[in-house]
Order: sequence, then structure tokens, then C-alpha cells
Amino acid sequence: MISTLPQALELLAQKDVQISELTAQKDVQIGELSRKIESLQRQLTTLQHQMEQMLRRLYGRKSERLNPNQ
Repeated sequence: MISTLPQALELLAQKDVQISELTAQKDVQIGELSRKIESLQRQLTTLQHQMEQMLRRLYGRKSERLNPNQ
């Protein structure tokens, strides 16, 4: 329990330090997660492009040809 003003100020200063440390930790985590998201987005784009190329090879020209009997 806080009984004096100096004790209250000391407790407040300790809490302020804790908040600053937690904020710094969260900023680091946010930076790491942002970099991970960017990396995963690039990977997704690459994989989508590869899939489109494979589908074009598989279905592309053959399925686009017109049947002369039609």
C-alpha cells in the first residue's frame, strides 16, 4: 500500500519504465511480423504466378483451339 507521496511517485516511475519496455518489445514484434507478412506476400505472388504458368501449359493452347467441325 502506498502511504506517502514519494512512494507513489516511485511506483509511478516504475510503472512508466515497465510501460516503455513493453512498448519497445511490441514495436520489435510488430516490425518482425510486418517483415514476415511482406515475405509471405512475395512468396504467395510467386506461387500464384507459377500456378498460372502451369495451368497455361496444361490447358492453354489445346483448349483454346477451335474445332473446325463446329
